[in-house]
Amino acid sequence: EDTDFTLPKETSIFDIKEAFNNPKLQNIHVEEGNTTFASYEGAVYNADKTQLQLVPPGKTTLIVYGDAAISDIAFANVDTSKLTIIAKAGSPAAAYAKMYHINLREEPEISPQGGEYENTQQITITAHSDKAKIYYTIDGKDPTRESTLYTGPFTIDSDTTIKAIAIEDGQADSAIVTQKYTIKKPTEVTEAPSISPAGGEYKEAQQVTITGKSKQAKIYYTTDGTDPTDKSTPYTVPFTIDSNTTIKAIAIEEGKEKSAIVSQEYKIMIPAPVEVTEAPSISPAGGEYKEA
Repeated sequence: EDTDFTLPKETSIFDIKEAFNNPKLQNIHVEEGNTTFASYEGAVYNADKTQLQLVPPGKTTLIVYGDAAISDIAFANVDTSKLTIIAKAGSPAAAYAKMYHINLREEPEISPQGGEYENTQQITITAHSDKAKIYYTIDGKDPTRESTLYTGPFTIDSDTTIKAIAIEDGQADSAIVTQKYTIKKPTEVTEAPSISPAGGEYKEAQQVTITGKSKQAKIYYTTDGTDPTDKSTPYTVPFTIDSNTTIKAIAIEEGKEKSAIVSQEYKIMIPAPVEVTEAPSISPAGGEYKEA
């Protein structure tokens, strides 16, 4: 008698007790194209794998898909005293195993759950047996006994895929549990430059200096009051203004967001030169004379 059987794609209904009573049958595969059933790890599910429908009679280790429910006749032909169920902690399969005293190997739990986060996350992995050892990876590879042994919480600060497995001597290994994390760090912003002297009223021309806070940042500025961009005049050396001027500047650094725009307004009030009337001349020159 065969240990494997393939359910044809045309099959949409069958008598479980009559069709699958071979005690040596360990794996049932569903042919591609079947729209009623699906298979996972040698067991039969409904098409979207939300319900476990049939476990082969000869199966001794059953890995259950996700949070699949358990049909009333899933274990009809199985000697559950010889079966180990490997299931997600808290799943219907785990609850079923506990209710009917079937040997259970719950997969470890990784917390927090995977998803998008805006800062560093502390990762905790919990086994559901004090005797189990947890091995994990952070590179997306399946963990084995040669992988990193979990000893306590650890932190991640970048996109990471964590996989973990619980292994206990004399027991079937747990299913591998996976959590994917996307760490969206806030983009660093370039510090704004400073413009000196401070804006205000001046009675003479002013030399303006713009200073960046980072040597890697490039400074761009305008003198007509418009907002600067990376297409504006690049600042290289101090420059002089001798009329009313509004200076705006921005710092841009590769890999960072551009800085806030800083602005200074100057009023240059140089006094107009005073025109002096020329003094008249008197002749003859003053002195001693002996006649009028």
